[in-house]
Amino acid sequence: MLSKAENSIDGIRYDKYKRLYVDMQKGTVLVRKNKDGHYQASSASELIPSGALLEQIPGTKLWRQKVQTVTDPQQDSQPTTRQRSAETDEPTPGPSKRRRLDDESSDSPDTDIIADTLLSNESIALDLSYAQWRNWGKNTQPQSGQSIEIDGLHYSIVPQAMQPGTRLVYLEHPGFSPGGYDAFEQMLLNNPSFQPKWAIKKDGRWNTVERRLPFEMSLSQYVASSFKYLSNHSANMIARAVFNHTSHSAPINAHGLALLSRTFHHWADRTTVDAPRRELADPLMMLPVLPTTLSGTDTIISLPMPSAEALLRLDFDPKQIPQAWSEYVTNAPGSSLRSLFSTVLEHNGYTVNRTTRLLSEDALLFHREGLDAAFVLRFPLTTLLGNMKRNAMPGSELNDPAYRARIGEEQWQELSNRLDLSKVIYLLGNTQPISADQTTLVIVREG
Repeated sequence: MLSKAENSIDGIRYDKYKRLYVDMQKGTVLVRKNKDGHYQASSASELIPSGALLEQIPGTKLWRQKVQTVTDPQQDSQPTTRQRSAETDEPTPGPSKRRRLDDESSDSPDTDIIADTLLSNESIALDLSYAQWRNWGKNTQPQSGQSIEIDGLHYSIVPQAMQPGTRLVYLEHPGFSPGGYDAFEQMLLNNPSFQPKWAIKKDGRWNTVERRLPFEMSLSQYVASSFKYLSNHSANMIARAVFNHTSHSAPINAHGLALLSRTFHHWADRTTVDAPRRELADPLMMLPVLPTTLSGTDTIISLPMPSAEALLRLDFDPKQIPQAWSEYVTNAPGSSLRSLFSTVLEHNGYTVNRTTRLLSEDALLFHREGLDAAFVLRFPLTTLLGNMKRNAMPGSELNDPAYRARIGEEQWQELSNRLDLSKVIYLLGNTQPISADQTTLVIVREG
């Protein structure tokens, strides 16, 4: 909790660690005093502020960005305001050797698609008005990494494989370089203004996108807003898995940022935003197939720990669907584990076939419109230790001629029409107590 702005003359607020914050029109910003005694936007991860200079708006408790002039060392020592140049340069590497990115050039369609979207949207302003990103520029070209030049200032960009037709880059904040998931997630939560900013080439000039951010919330918040009832841990593990996939488990570059952005925007709006990759189209498709072990003559799948630091399972909080959960717990007429999971899946946009019962273990068939996959969710008995006994390989039932003969040709055709056997994902679901007062609905993948 922060102190109230009304409690100070200049509107400065404090957290429990005595760090300073000010309120601006677009939100609250952490600030520090620089060596000249002026307030400057900062972050919790730095001691020397690197953000914009700020000033109090006279007569109010609000603050604003302080307009500065840029001094050109090649001209008179008096400050002069830099004018817009007629030409801008192509992105260039710094004098030192940059990391090799040629092998990632195949990812360029992701940046191209974002560029097309931004350029075709007339409601998005493309201008060089004075804004916070202007403080990111330097008078001299960076000694390392890639950069572009706008109005005589050099801006570092997130590394990417540059092509002659490159139209989109990401400006990099001088105080934050995108790296791994944890740092990126915390930046979006605590200092979203530090995120890389789009710059696109229009009519031969590099311009920044002023009124839209690549990420409007943190990655785990994107997941939680797209998939209802997920536990916080599951939302975090899904977000981490998407990040690691798009970054190839290395420091993320511009192509990874573009794929990351497109993936989460697709999840938020599946109707108008296409899925960038099939393997990232749905969290259920991202679950790994769990290994089996032998216990005597039994084949067992053991549930991973709920706190596993990887995407191995999905957990849903039944307390967020109190009516369906209460009916299940009290064994109300018509309630069952199958109907409980059906409710969760339907509320998350899946089309569930509640009536077809052609498979063993009361399996549930469902799919998502526009998704090139179908799902079979079974409900095996689960021990208190989280072990699920498996009697057959996933899919073996559907490929068994005896099973086809047993259910009859008419029902077999009905099942075949619903399932493309080469694109079926086999899942297991059940409840699992994770504490004395908390039970979770868990889904894992067996094939």
